[in-house]
Amino acid sequence: MAVNDPNDFTLKQIISNLRKKQPLQAINKLDKELLRKREVLLKNTKEDSKNERIHNTLAIQHKNRITQENSR
Repeated sequence: MAVNDPNDFTLKQIISNLRKKQPLQAINKLDKELLRKREVLLKNTKEDSKNERIHNTLAIQHKNRITQENSR
């Protein structure tokens, strides 16, 4: 992981809790981290879908413009 990776602390904390025989705290921390990553992934997926719709709309508009110019 990168030196400034914010997830690095989370993983270190989980490992530390496991070493201290505090698996419940480690599991809770991991649960929170997985939920956070899932939310980020869902947000990115929605953004990708939105960008794809915009791209398709622009492609159709461009095709229509070309068709109009060719019909003149």
